[in-house]
Amino acid sequence: MKKAACFDSKRDDWCTYENFWMMYNHIYEAMVESGVAMKLDREVWVNAQGVITEDKMVAVGWKT
Repeated sequence: MKKAACFDSKRDDWCTYENFWMMYNHIYEAMVESGVAMKLDREVWVNAQGVITEDKMVAVGWKT
């Protein structure tokens, strides 16, 4: 037997790349002020340990 999972349709509509991008850009300055993030002069790649790298092949995620 399968169990039905309740999933709000509005949540599905809201969870888009564009919405998360806008949310991040609006809270970024607050993240810098609180010490959770730091602003760099240019975008960089980082590896799994959070160390800046020039090699895209060892980088994880998008550029910072």
